Amino acid sequence: MNLDMQRAVDHYVARLRRAMRGASPDVAAEIEREIRGHIEDALAARAAPAVGDLRDVLERLGAPEEYARDLVLYMMVDRGYRHWSLPHMLRSTVFWSLSTLAGAVVVLTFGVLYALALAASVAATLAIIAPDGWGARWAGDLAGVAGRSAPAPWLAAIGGPLALAGLTIVVRWFVGQYVRHARPHAVPASAAGDWARQAERRILAIAGLGFATTLVAGFGSGAYRFDEAFRPALPPDYLGSPLGLVSGAGLLMLVLAPVLGVLWSIVSPAAAADEASGL
Repeated sequence: MNLDMQRAVDHYVARLRRAMRGASPDVAAEIEREIRGHIEDALAARAAPAVGDLRDVLERLGAPEEYARDLVLYMMVDRGYRHWSLPHMLRSTVFWSLSTLAGAVVVLTFGVLYALALAASVAATLAIIAPDGWGARWAGDLAGVAGRSAPAPWLAAIGGPLALAGLTIVVRWFVGQYVRHARPHAVPASAAGDWARQAERRILAIAGLGFATTLVAGFGSGAYRFDEAFRPALPPDYLGSPLGLVSGAGLLMLVLAPVLGVLWSIVSPAAAADEASGL
């Protein structure tokens, strides 16, 4: 490889590094090694490779900006899932939520559900520790966030941890499906028509439909309204009308969008065809 070819490779790898910004160092280093090795192997298979051969190899690889995110995300999620690596879990969560709208929706949805389950556990603990004083008052304030009175402490004390455990199982399943179905079939991964992109589009479609439905039906039925201080208020009988039920269904669709989007991509014939064809 002459000097001009080496400069071209270095320039390509520099673009790859910029496209992998935010990845964990070990994952970024492994991807860079794989790409360099792929380039060297492809050139070694040609007799007396020249600049034109290198240009052809790089064109076949594609622009790093088109495949780097998929490789980085998959490898970080895979390591976090298989090895229970907390650093990779956190990095992949931040990377996905900042790099795609679908990632932000999924992280926000699970984050809110975790926060609610944790708040229920904390409220129950406070009410049990100090049932006649500050504990009950703080528990009532936490429950008031949802516009409801505090539930029985023993019920929240059981339900909160169970909800946290159930959410963890769902998140583990969600990540496991991603690791199973979104595995890149080549280096680089296909930038179009792949399972991960398809699942992201479907998650966004379901979340958008659920959000629009719950807003339109909720305000139309009076289920969603604002009090005098312009704070959202939810009446106890908000599911008592047909539009209220539609609003509740839209809210449920919004909350379940990550799970429904993944299930849709698993059972969809289009997804199976894409996976079988190596896309």
